[in-house]
Amino acid sequence: MAGKDACKGARPLLRREWEKKTKLPNYLHKLGIIRDCIFGVDIQSIAVEISKLRCFLSLIVDEIVNDGIENRGVEHLPNLEFKFVCANTLIGLPKAEIKKGRVTRSKLGKVVAHESLGQTLMFEASDKISRLKELRDSYLRSFGQEKKQIEKQFRRLQSKMFEYTLDNFEDSQTAKLSQWEPFEDKKCDWFEAEWMFGIKNGFDIVIGNPPYVEHKKLKPYSKLFKANYKCYAGTADLYIYFIEKSISLLKQNGTLSFITSNKFIKTSYGEKIRKLLSEKNIANLIDFTKVHVFDALVASCVLIVNNYQSSSKATVVFVDDEIKTLSLNDFVSKYYQEIDKKQLGGEIWLL
Repeated sequence: MAGKDACKGARPLLRREWEKKTKLPNYLHKLGIIRDCIFGVDIQSIAVEISKLRCFLSLIVDEIVNDGIENRGVEHLPNLEFKFVCANTLIGLPKAEIKKGRVTRSKLGKVVAHESLGQTLMFEASDKISRLKELRDSYLRSFGQEKKQIEKQFRRLQSKMFEYTLDNFEDSQTAKLSQWEPFEDKKCDWFEAEWMFGIKNGFDIVIGNPPYVEHKKLKPYSKLFKANYKCYAGTADLYIYFIEKSISLLKQNGTLSFITSNKFIKTSYGEKIRKLLSEKNIANLIDFTKVHVFDALVASCVLIVNNYQSSSKATVVFVDDEIKTLSLNDFVSKYYQEIDKKQLGGEIWLL
């Protein structure tokens, strides 16, 4: 695929880039991946900023610099404010508030009635929520002055939404969206893939290295985890909830790949997450109990799970000192074992 035929149907910015840079396939390939394929969320703002910087640098190294033209010939970089976000992955955006009662209309927001259910959607500025989503989508395709204008419109609309919540419900979806700051290096207290990324039907791949936080430090959040996670256990470490959350973010047939603690294999608090995983296809479970190859104080594993009901077999690998003389791929190819899926249920996994 080359030349003008290759850019038919492409987004305006990508099409312009293609027409100018048909001799730079690496640049165009990276641009397409960054714009359409990669999304990231982290609770630490520095991690988000480093991710954006790495994307920018990966494009710049393939640019052709010309000191004789404007901006040295370097094109506008993609807008990543809605691609890499600083947020709490484990807490979702509140659902739209539903309350039984008669229809009322506020001065700032529409009220949507669900007469078939005998319910009224209250507290939510639904017209402004829809407009906010439109501005987010437009921002991703903008640059220069247009980009700045859309950001101003976004902020002004949020201010109106915030005013609306003062007279209605302070913990509503409208309130949360009015306080979200995608253009600043500030943590958002919730995460929602559809709102932040425009992704409605899940991801093909979820990759992560969830934090190792023991249950003793999670007591202030126990009610929240108990209400929102099926795999809740009072003694569960934080990574358990990341596994469940990440599986819920997958498309059908999508793949989860985690470097994580391996305690869930044998602890009592891991019973529910083991049962959930046993209902999927465990493509690989690479156990590092005998060898610490990652910079972590706990024994680790690589967990690769496909989001569909598995065959009768699962693949496991136990890593020992020989890993120091082989690559991980070679070690896995040499020592993998297929075990009967009946051994992987809620009970402790005796691999």
